[in-house]
Amino acid sequence: MLLLSGLSPEEVTEARQVFELSLIGLVCERADEQDLADLDAICDRAEAALSDGTFEVGLSAEFHVRLARATHNKAVELMTDALQGPLLASLQRARAIAPHMGDRGVLEHREIVDAVRRRDVRRATAVMTEHLERTARRLRGSAAEEAGDQDASAGDAAWPG
Repeated sequence: MLLLSGLSPEEVTEARQVFELSLIGLVCERADEQDLADLDAICDRAEAALSDGTFEVGLSAEFHVRLARATHNKAVELMTDALQGPLLASLQRARAIAPHMGDRGVLEHREIVDAVRRRDVRRATAVMTEHLERTARRLRGSAAEEAGDQDASAGDAAWPG
């Protein structure tokens, strides 16, 4: 449904900032040992994929979806499921802009899990804020660059010189 609605990667990332940051408190409060084990396993797979050069942004999307499920709130799960396709598309766009984006992101995912394990809402929020803001900056920069290219092309077409 959302995937077909013409959402831009910038809009999806902005929505993620609002949505995912609001979940951190619940995740820190409610995550159980299975949640932490699942998140650790995703981080382990992502680190291994980085090491052998096979990292795909689907692992990052999987992390964010699994983190949201650690709220143990069915409405949050429903909303997360609705955003899953657009999330993956926005991550793919961000990776196209910055091919090595997974390196730092995987480290931050591990930091988030460690903060959740300690029930440290402040640290988990700080890491997630930077994590999402970096993606937003990349996408905004790319959108501005593309708009500038389009403006320049239109100007060139109109200029007789």
